[in-house]
Amino acid sequence: MLRLLTAALTAAVCIGLVAGYYALRVRAYSSLDLVLEGDFPIEADDEIGFIPVRNGATIRRHPRSGLAYHLFTSDRRARVDARGEKTPTTLDLMTIGCSFSWGHGVENPETYTAMIARRRGLRAADLAFASYVTVEADARRLGGESAFPRGDPATRQASLEFLLGRMRALTRKVGAHLVIVYIQYLERGGTNAVPPALSAALRSVTGDGVTVLDLAPVVARYYADPSRPLLRFERDAHPNVAAHALIADELEGALQRESLLSPP
Repeated sequence: MLRLLTAALTAAVCIGLVAGYYALRVRAYSSLDLVLEGDFPIEADDEIGFIPVRNGATIRRHPRSGLAYHLFTSDRRARVDARGEKTPTTLDLMTIGCSFSWGHGVENPETYTAMIARRRGLRAADLAFASYVTVEADARRLGGESAFPRGDPATRQASLEFLLGRMRALTRKVGAHLVIVYIQYLERGGTNAVPPALSAALRSVTGDGVTVLDLAPVVARYYADPSRPLLRFERDAHPNVAAHALIADELEGALQRESLLSPP
């Protein structure tokens, strides 16, 4: 009898723990401001955790922020305009980065990469992706940390110098030009300047074949006219369509000054 009672209590505890675990998981997922329709947009990757799926078609809805947009990926996992669109094997322009460059909240033709490619007739690939933060994530992993120590800016700077140096070397290897665009939070009344560690790392790679474009002065000039609309969504800090247009203008100008573009 005692054994049966013990077994029953053990089973009840286990069931309770399992139920509690899944209840917490459901609660965590239900708290996400994201509803997906269509293909699940990511798959597992041993190197960086997750990557976009190939040839995907998804509608992303974010009820709390009010954002909704299409997500189409190509045979090379780049963001494209429509299902089935392929990415050229030879490129004139390739973008990597996080959701700011990927274009969270806007349709693909409204991203700065697509705008420049359309204006100039370029073969382009937007290989940025939401939540990537590629350079920062790699730097954390190289340091064996899940996050940068707050009191160790030297480690942060060394990691960024190493990773940006690798990017410069790989770009030179293929005969391309590296343009590093610092896109800060686009708030009215002040934007965040380039952090000291990143600023020092950028100086370490600046030179032939590398251009650094800091958008802080551009954003400040834009907001100098108080009648101009926000460059971010009202309930989300990501760049809106107006911001992507502004970034496209500035980046296109920088590429033109470096003689990297043919006349429009």
